[in-house]
Amino acid sequence: MRPPRSMGDSPGQASGVALNQLVMKVFLRNTKTGLYCTGSDGWVATEQQALDFTTVPQATRFALDEPSPETEIVLRSDLLPDEVVVPVIPEWCGIECLHAESHRIDAVRARAAELGADA
Repeated sequence: MRPPRSMGDSPGQASGVALNQLVMKVFLRNTKTGLYCTGSDGWVATEQQALDFTTVPQATRFALDEPSPETEIVLRSDLLPDEVVVPVIPEWCGIECLHAESHRIDAVRARAAELGADA
């Protein structure tokens, strides 16, 4: 018998929660030019000048609102030896929801346990 998963019901949900908990810098980069997004202001050559979106869902939302078919998400972390590059896909917007939903479920379970103890 497999033990229950603590970070979601599926591997995709677990990955989403793990991405939310990893401290990283999140950038948008044009795949054709290699330039990084500065927000609505435009594009620059270096990450130091680029906008750090902080989370993949934030970068995804921005990229979908400001469509550019050549945009990718670049993740950097001190824990990773290299950058991680992922495509901009609408499903990334749901990662924060998975994390929040996990906390809501935990809170409901804790409250139910409290009510059961009071009975």
